Amino acid sequence: MVKLIYLLLLAAAALFYPLYEDKLSYLTLVSLIILPFIMLLQLIISAVFLKCSTAAESINVFKGTEGEVCIRIANRSVFPLSNTKVRVKAVYYPTGETKYYTAGVPLPALRTETVTINVGGEHCGKVDISVEYIRIYDLLRLFSVKLYKKKLSAAAYVIPKVSERYRELAASIVKNSSDISCEDSSSDKMYVSGSPGDVCGFREFSPGDRASLIHHKLSARFDCDMVKILSQENSSRYLLTADLSDCSDHNVRDERLERLMSCAYYMREEGVTVYVAAPVESDFSAEAFSDDSDYFNIARVMSESCCTAADRADGCILCDVTSKEDMGI
Repeated sequence: MVKLIYLLLLAAAALFYPLYEDKLSYLTLVSLIILPFIMLLQLIISAVFLKCSTAAESINVFKGTEGEVCIRIANRSVFPLSNTKVRVKAVYYPTGETKYYTAGVPLPALRTETVTINVGGEHCGKVDISVEYIRIYDLLRLFSVKLYKKKLSAAAYVIPKVSERYRELAASIVKNSSDISCEDSSSDKMYVSGSPGDVCGFREFSPGDRASLIHHKLSARFDCDMVKILSQENSSRYLLTADLSDCSDHNVRDERLERLMSCAYYMREEGVTVYVAAPVESDFSAEAFSDDSDYFNIARVMSESCCTAADRADGCILCDVTSKEDMGI
């Protein structure tokens, strides 16, 4: 619309000047001819002095809520920008859904403004956020320039809330731990109650066993590798794990993740030492759950993971919370 009005004024000035050859008509025509070049120069200078950044590289968002991703745009030139548009691309995992957001803000001279994009997710996971482009306009909106295409990025981690309904389940795990045999699902290894480090029996070596547990005399006698079965203190250390590999049903995965993090949270309140089996490349790492900051750190790792349940817990009581039936509770 602005361009159309400008062209009409330019055409009227060009027709008016031959009819009335005076200074006013001449200055009007020259001004209208020079004006686009001035606007273009102003836009180029503003583009050179425009700086952009994200307020934070990543944020945490609870499932079902929205969080704010802030993009700071600084106009360091002496020319104001009447309109600045930011186009943002958000890719939601694990669903793969893609959404686009557009926001506009005026930029006064020598000022910094913040553009806020609200993102959230229906399922636990990660939202990759990238700025597709930032478009700036001159004062008359005759010209525009795209800047910072795909150079700015951030991430939003959609994590589960702690659910009160798992408080009783967490207390049951701690209370009944002496009656629960947390058995390795890939072998016949059994962790037996008793003082930590006591040798309660022997069995054949299985892949994944520590070499330090091999009993060399018995191995020589039976002509096969024999390892010690060590007892553990039931109330000492727990390693919680869950199978999150089934990403086809996102609701089931969300429920398992919520159960895992809620049980870890409430078991910590029971006064026991809790670890969560987090994926590291092709193996697992026991991440300590000692305070609220650990909750967010572990939840972020687990939310973007589709790992299977851990099958061993060296020095800990392994508790698979994939379902209540698997736990025997």
